[in-house]
Amino acid sequence: RKAFVATTRKELQAVRDEISTDAVKARIRKEERKLMQPAKSSTSFRSSIPGQERNERFLVDETQRQQQIMQEQDQSLAGLQTDITRLHGVTVEISSEVKHQNKMLDDLNDDVEEAQERMNFVMGRLSKLLKTKDKCQLGLILFLVAVLVVMVFLVVYT
Repeated sequence: RKAFVATTRKELQAVRDEISTDAVKARIRKEERKLMQPAKSSTSFRSSIPGQERNERFLVDETQRQQQIMQEQDQSLAGLQTDITRLHGVTVEISSEVKHQNKMLDDLNDDVEEAQERMNFVMGRLSKLLKTKDKCQLGLILFLVAVLVVMVFLVVYT
């Protein structure tokens, strides 16, 4: 893609350089003068030459066709500008939504890390308690584990 853009830019610059030369400008002025001369001549003289009349009709038709093409291009460009403006609005909205969701994910990550630290602390205490043989303590441990699971569930889903 970059190579294509670079090549196209070089070609465009070459065409600009070629068009801006004095020889091309002089030739364009010469052609414009030629086109203007028949318009200045008398109508009786123009009508007496059938080839010239056809040329004039052709020039008028081509001028109208070019103007029509330019109008169509202007309409297309106006539509394109509208589409680009709408697309810009959508991208701005998407950008703000992504930023908001990234903030929410960062907050969730912080909460999960905090819950993980608490879970590690509780697991360390649980390992000490499990070394005992008392059934009352084991029942208490199971109850506390259930409370821990509920708390983790509430932290994660709220």
